[in-house]
Amino acid sequence: MTRVQSERRAAIDVGTNSVRLLVADVHPDGRVCALVQRGTITRLGEGLDATGRISPAAAARTLKAIQAALAEARATGARQVVLAATSALRSAENGPELSREIGEQTGVAVRILSGDEEARLVFQAVQNGCEDNNKVIVIDIGGGSIEFAFGNGSTFLEARSIDLGCVILYERASAAGGIESESGYVASRAWILDALQANILSFRDEFSGVLIRGVGGTFTAFAMLHNGNPRYDPSEVDGTVLDRQEQAQISRRLREMPLDQRRHWVGEGRADLVLAGAAILDEAVQFFGAPRVQVSTHGLRYALVHEAAPRPTGS
Repeated sequence: MTRVQSERRAAIDVGTNSVRLLVADVHPDGRVCALVQRGTITRLGEGLDATGRISPAAAARTLKAIQAALAEARATGARQVVLAATSALRSAENGPELSREIGEQTGVAVRILSGDEEARLVFQAVQNGCEDNNKVIVIDIGGGSIEFAFGNGSTFLEARSIDLGCVILYERASAAGGIESESGYVASRAWILDALQANILSFRDEFSGVLIRGVGGTFTAFAMLHNGNPRYDPSEVDGTVLDRQEQAQISRRLREMPLDQRRHWVGEGRADLVLAGAAILDEAVQFFGAPRVQVSTHGLRYALVHEAAPRPTGS
């Protein structure tokens, strides 16, 4: 009997704040064994909330990072590569134009995901292999948007996307004294609460008091602080659980840290944004009365490597 081998694939996630690469061996049973996980901060969405457009400088930084990620993916032997973009490119006036340019420059078509599609894919990645049927909220705190996916175990039910990610919130908070100030933090929490009430209030009763599983730089930062290790180690970060009190304590600790200390823990590219992420997480935990938060490193890229599979002829 012929043994079906794994296939090496790659996914490049073009987000509002970073370009992330995953190269992995995908097995016939769906297991994803990561070989390369890397992220580059490009701040694609810098100024987007105010202007509605992606700047030439941000586009150039991001294209350079995509080209580098693509070269690394091919050097490691990835047979299939999927290139997907999220909030910044889907919302910018010049998003379609830049997506075409990226495709022309790289030879790989850009797949622009809708917010709901992004949330569904993240849910699948996080909940893959889940054997219980407990209710769960999966949250992806990104630079331009926040995705909420609701389900029972591995069964996806519904999703909502809110256009108020870390980059946008950070820039808006500057008008209220900056995210580092008490006034900026309080104003940020109020904006988030308004967005939650407008978009996902209907889910609050059914999903009150359930576990939140989260992906993205904010959740990673909380896990690293909880574990006491400023070096990113996916095997250590993945699965980290914080109860509600621990999550609140880390949020306060981040807000009390000077910028240089935050750089030590989360890196140069996220040291400013992590406070916006903390405000989002604080409000989400309170909104749903979540008793615990569990951190996952299996974000969008893990679902995308499945999407990289060649489609059968005629499908």
